[in-house]
Amino acid sequence: MSDEHQTLSRDTGMVLRTSLQVAMQVAEALARRREQNARVAAAASNARARSLAARLAAERRSMEAFLQRATDRRWWATATEDQIVDVVRVAHTWKDTSPVADRAATSIEERLRLDRGVDLPGLHDTVATVAVAAAVERELADRARRETVLDETGPDGVVANRDGAATPS
Repeated sequence: MSDEHQTLSRDTGMVLRTSLQVAMQVAEALARRREQNARVAAAASNARARSLAARLAAERRSMEAFLQRATDRRWWATATEDQIVDVVRVAHTWKDTSPVADRAATSIEERLRLDRGVDLPGLHDTVATVAVAAAVERELADRARRETVLDETGPDGVVANRDGAATPS
């Protein structure tokens, strides 16, 4: 019975570690993409740059509100692995540009180390498996599709069709 419990515990830990590794790699790729988008926008028209800046500011406010829960011990007591993976991904995506995200990332790393026995920085240094790489690729492709839809949608939620007529998105 003890061996079965240890095997189940080890397998569950491996799933969490794999999910966290995917989240970390997605976070890095999203941060790089965000920086690239900012460079492209700066080279584009001023209107596009202002639009991107407004969108980034809204995303930052949303992210900071989202990460507030990661500082609450009660949240950690009931958080699912998917929720933990989400806060890790968001915190590490924004940590270089937001003090709130940076503090949340540090807090999350400590909480994972103490409560779950997961050394997040240590996971970053492990060799990526094929499954992790495939999961990262799927996540980034999904996000790229969603961003394309957002880019095609005007500020009032209207998308121009091929005839130039506006249709609600």
